[in-house]
Amino acid sequence: MKFLLGTAAYNQHIQQIALALHEAGVLGAYYSTGVDHYHLARAHSARQLLAILAPALDRQLQRRRIVTIPNELVHADWLWELPRTLVAKVRLNNRVQDWLWERSEHRLDRRCARLMAGEEFSAFFGAEHGAFAALRSAKEQGKKGVVAFLSPHHTMREQWVDREYEQFPELLTTATRWLLRLATARDARRDEEARLADAIHTASATTRDSLIAAGIPPGKIYAIPLGSPPALPETALPSALPSPLQVLSVGSLSVTKGSHYLFQAWRALGPTVAAELHCYGAVLLPRRALPLPGERVVFHGSLPRAAVFAAYQRAAVLVFPTLYDGFGSVVAEALAHGLPVITTRNAGAAELITEGINGFLVPAGDPQALSERLAWCVEHPRELLAMRHAALATARQWTWTHFRVALRAWLGDALNLPQLSL
Repeated sequence: MKFLLGTAAYNQHIQQIALALHEAGVLGAYYSTGVDHYHLARAHSARQLLAILAPALDRQLQRRRIVTIPNELVHADWLWELPRTLVAKVRLNNRVQDWLWERSEHRLDRRCARLMAGEEFSAFFGAEHGAFAALRSAKEQGKKGVVAFLSPHHTMREQWVDREYEQFPELLTTATRWLLRLATARDARRDEEARLADAIHTASATTRDSLIAAGIPPGKIYAIPLGSPPALPETALPSALPSPLQVLSVGSLSVTKGSHYLFQAWRALGPTVAAELHCYGAVLLPRRALPLPGERVVFHGSLPRAAVFAAYQRAAVLVFPTLYDGFGSVVAEALAHGLPVITTRNAGAAELITEGINGFLVPAGDPQALSERLAWCVEHPRELLAMRHAALATARQWTWTHFRVALRAWLGDALNLPQLSL
């Protein structure tokens, strides 16, 4: 039994899936787009030269390196991803970036389909939107197909995100209008992938329940929460919080993440509140939806993980008011750094939060409730500081090791592969 893992994604979730399969001895290969791996000697030499000539680009590419499995198992296809990366670097039209991304994803899917038609692989594991052809090929060959749904079903997005643009048309950008026009076809592709798959992996009960509500058979869906990174030792926790208090937002600033409600809630705190909002991540909201100068909001942009991890330790609380999220890895990261979290039940990671113990849950799309909770945090820094121990304890209870063990056990049962359940 050898799995082909094929997806354009290369985040920690996918890398841990790869490691889980590799640890069981069933990972045949991991095919992706634009990961920092090169088998040809000429490509490897060009990559070394790039590191010398363009250090900033070198650092960006290093974030795409697969570190969990041996290099010989990783195969990269840069044909469409290279121009997409360059277009993104010079900040050209978002529609061009999206067009190149879809070409890259579909090319990888077709390549995986051809591989599944051969004899080298006996099962396929892919991710939503990029697995249609490969899943169909696997089914035609009588082989098993698994798909990871990284986000809840699109009906939940339509309810919580798409309607925001009807209520607040000023949030629409040219890029958003383009994506909304493409959504119907892309959503239909995801629905067909769910139908073709023998088993569906989700990272949360939120995503699982949304798929079941959309009519997908519950028997082939299983939720396994994402793991936490290694938790800090208790001795690394701060003994005091900086003044003014730092509230942290990590991730893209977008409608999907509820960032417009965050800024409304922050503004409602008033001009004299002794706190700052520090935002790490790309700004996807239109300029007219952003805070004005003087509102104590600091935009840091997208920074390396080390810089974000350092920010977790300085902050008093992470605020993640998402409207639609399959999990929300920043929640697990924050807890692993001893940082309490404010989030919504629309985040898959909400299941990690125990109210008043390691964080707080507020209703999605409710800026008043969010503002009231932020005000409480500003007024109770000692209580927030005390909650850091509970945050660390939560992170230790479910790590990436737990995730991999659970994933293998589920795959073993779902696909009738006893060797994975050991």
